[in-house]
Amino acid sequence: MNVPLWAGDPDLDSSTPFNFWDALTPIEQKALTSVATQHTFPRDATIFYEGEPADHVIVIRSGWTKICVHKNGRERLLAERGPGQLVGERASLQPSVRSATVIALDTVDALVVRTHVFAGFISAHPRTLAIVENQVYHRLTRESGQHPHDGHPAMPTTGPTSASSAWDSPAERPPRLNGHNCTIVMTDIAEFNAPIRTADDRMHIQHKSLTMTHDALVQAGIPWDACHRRDQGDGLLVVVPPTIPPATVIKALALLATDLKSYNRRSAHSVQIRLKVAVHVGPVTTSESGLTGEALILAARLLDSTKLKRSMTEIGALLGVIASYSIYDTVIKDLDVEGYLKVRCKVKESTLVGWMQLTGRALPPA
Repeated sequence: MNVPLWAGDPDLDSSTPFNFWDALTPIEQKALTSVATQHTFPRDATIFYEGEPADHVIVIRSGWTKICVHKNGRERLLAERGPGQLVGERASLQPSVRSATVIALDTVDALVVRTHVFAGFISAHPRTLAIVENQVYHRLTRESGQHPHDGHPAMPTTGPTSASSAWDSPAERPPRLNGHNCTIVMTDIAEFNAPIRTADDRMHIQHKSLTMTHDALVQAGIPWDACHRRDQGDGLLVVVPPTIPPATVIKALALLATDLKSYNRRSAHSVQIRLKVAVHVGPVTTSESGLTGEALILAARLLDSTKLKRSMTEIGALLGVIASYSIYDTVIKDLDVEGYLKVRCKVKESTLVGWMQLTGRALPPA
């Protein structure tokens, strides 16, 4: 039986930080050291600047750093990283700019590796790709705090110890909703339980679809921590803050389509992802039991549409978006977006009108 890489790993089964260095074998550690430059950063030195090109990654060998962003002239602390942790790893998976600033809290000894060199290291040691991806997934969904260390308090614990609880308990809890008009995004992985997939495959595509959705929303300018989120197993529910225009969400879906195509091009057939997405805008309320509102029910019914499922299957679409009539009429039709087709959907006792867009085609196995 295939055992997931993270199964039984104390770093992933508890709230402790993911230790990248310890997850490597001695041979992998030696290979990485051979292509890295050892560097010492003094206390208060800025290692990465928010917004600069992400052209290298670091592995902290000793010392601690803080990860922060600056907004409205104020610094917001996101996390702390210490010995054994890989920092800047997102650039190794997809070229980007820094999303945060990294500052040494004390003297930091680190291995510094250029991004393209680190990508070559991953290619030469394929097992390490899963380690890097699992670290990204761990930080998005399971990380709840950092170890206390001399002179630096631990980050506040938010409590999540599983993917589902992490979605409901983000690091900075989003504001309560009281009938606010929000854009609702629901996703579902097509053929998630297909016989071709193993349990490991399903775990892999779960966290890949999560990270791609996260990246697309953030790149479009949607603050992740301000969104209400719920992990639904083979899909996600994301309620975007009412201050974010629905047009920004439509922009994010275009970015998601590009990421899906890029991911599937280099992935084996069993872990390729075809994603269904429903988009609606309407009033949402938060209560003690969670999110409520008729708008959520309508979005779920659109996502469950047989018309969307059949149409995606017929052409093997990578991304199938179905937008409610209201969001199409007030937002999409005024944007420079092509390919939306009006459809009637019968779901349970409801007959709904939506607008469907199919993007890309399934690719042959990598």
